[in-house]
Amino acid sequence: QVAEQELQQLPDFVESCSMVYIPEVGYILAIPYWDTTLTDEQLHSLPNLQYKFKTTDVVHYKSARCYELDNLLGDVQLKVIEIESRIVLKLVQYIQRNIAP
Repeated sequence: QVAEQELQQLPDFVESCSMVYIPEVGYILAIPYWDTTLTDEQLHSLPNLQYKFKTTDVVHYKSARCYELDNLLGDVQLKVIEIESRIVLKLVQYIQRNIAP
């Protein structure tokens, strides 16, 4: 659904896109190559998109919505790991104080 909304904002020659989540990078808009003869300059020139990187057949960009999703949802996996680490640390401290000889 988010990708469909993004597609409405893209130039007409872009026929499809998808929103991809990459840990520690965040949300990225993945757009299949719309022309096999694209230059790097052309890849960097899509309006309202910040070029990030390309793979064999997909170009990845950050859009305003990507940044919104990053701020709204963030890197949930890292947050979960941080919370787990704090819990384990508190448990170890409790065991050392109250149970360990």
